[in-house]
Amino acid sequence: MDLEKFLNTKLHRKVLAFFYEYPSCVETPQGIAHWTGSAVEKIEKIIKVLFRHKIIIKHKGFSTECFAFTHDQKLIKEVETFFKNSSE
Repeated sequence: MDLEKFLNTKLHRKVLAFFYEYPSCVETPQGIAHWTGSAVEKIEKIIKVLFRHKIIIKHKGFSTECFAFTHDQKLIKEVETFFKNSSE
């Protein structure tokens, strides 16, 4: 998977870094928006991209959706390599 193709902004990378750095964390889009200082709408779009590529997984509760980093070891390695090779 070519992560560069869809991680095309600093905010995309920041959201991915959040999940990568805190792999046990389960967070809402609102929580990530607060953490990044970004609009919830922007974060929701980024989460959809990461979810579509299976980099994050969904935890659905009664009233909200939360997201966490994948448990797929192959994807974890790809993300690790991405950050090691990233110039930012």
